[in-house]
Amino acid sequence: MALAEFLGPFVIVTHDSVFHHFGFAIIDWIPVVQSMMRVAGLEATAANALTVIDWALRLSGAGAHRLVVLAGRNPLIATAAVAGLLALAEVRLHMP
Repeated sequence: MALAEFLGPFVIVTHDSVFHHFGFAIIDWIPVVQSMMRVAGLEATAANALTVIDWALRLSGAGAHRLVVLAGRNPLIATAAVAGLLALAEVRLHMP
């Protein structure tokens, strides 16, 4: 547990089967990000790709954290928003 808390804020680049099994193997995303950077006309080294991945993870984590805090402050509005999204998904995707 102490190791997980220590490594929590870091991006782990590994071929470890445990991380790969759960979809946390960042190494699989490096070629994808490099190709996206090349399409955008940016320098696409592995270090640059890791920087972009780190930014994306930090921004999505910050956004998710803010949504959780907002839902905690306004549970009725959050419940209505989730119910509305589920109803929209059911209509659009024809979920059973």
